[in-house]
Amino acid sequence: MTNNKNSVPPTLRFLSFLIDVTFILFIIFSIAYIVGTYGVSFNSYAVNYLYSFSLIFLSFIGYYALLEYKFQTTIGKLLTRTFVADLNGNKPNFTSILKRTLLRLIPIDPLSFLFSKNGWHDRFSKTQVLRKG
Repeated sequence: MTNNKNSVPPTLRFLSFLIDVTFILFIIFSIAYIVGTYGVSFNSYAVNYLYSFSLIFLSFIGYYALLEYKFQTTIGKLLTRTFVADLNGNKPNFTSILKRTLLRLIPIDPLSFLFSKNGWHDRFSKTQVLRKG
């Protein structure tokens, strides 16, 4: 793992998470508004539920996987001046980023930060979050 001078404190990671969740919600509500405005309606509760779940799931996966793979950062990380790296400090490969993103879907993943400096999505994907500069 890279030295401690570039490590990110939990408070900064939490702030980044809150910013990212805000942007993901913005994406979800924007898409839902556009779909609703142009008259697409779902007459079935099951279809509406599936649409909603799919929208949330795909927005979440797309946001994290695309931004972290392509740019090593998300909007939250950009604003907190942090980035994702592999354990050697290099750009992670797509498999690591996808694994990292999917591990975030485990509902108790955020609690894993209570027991260690890095969460499960860091540990099991062999990635880390570092400070820029």
